Amino acid sequence: MNDGLNNRFYGMGLPQLLELAQTGFAEAQYELGFLYEQGDGVEQSHKVAADWYLKAAEQGHSEAQYNLGHFYGYGKGVEQDYQHAAAWYRKAAEQGFAEAQNNLGVLYSRGEGVEQSESIATEWYRKADAGGRLNPPWQYWAGPGPRDKLMERPKK
Repeated sequence: MNDGLNNRFYGMGLPQLLELAQTGFAEAQYELGFLYEQGDGVEQSHKVAADWYLKAAEQGHSEAQYNLGHFYGYGKGVEQDYQHAAAWYRKAAEQGFAEAQNNLGVLYSRGEGVEQSESIATEWYRKADAGGRLNPPWQYWAGPGPRDKLMERPKK
């Protein structure tokens, strides 16, 4: 029985995943955050998701850092705070996480949580573009720079 889990821990039930996460295993903490964010096999809770992402992010898990940046940028499960968003995106971006690099570029372009700077924004866009991982779900974040497309940011 997999308790509705659809994750990297194939066939593992929620109790086993929770046990791994509680021992400090960052990947399991990330997975729990994802499950709570999506409501996959558990009651959806952005607050609980943010708590698990934070545990994994503090251990250097780049996807958790990226997701925390997103949560802070949109106020999902946490109070909206662009400075925190920028800090978490930066941690993931410095590990080469293209989406975080792109989103950090957007924050610099808009001056949200960081001092506005088109030159720094463009540096981050170029790094993200070099990673080749920016495809349609991420293009709404693509500000001035290599992609020259700026679509409206989704409304809450």
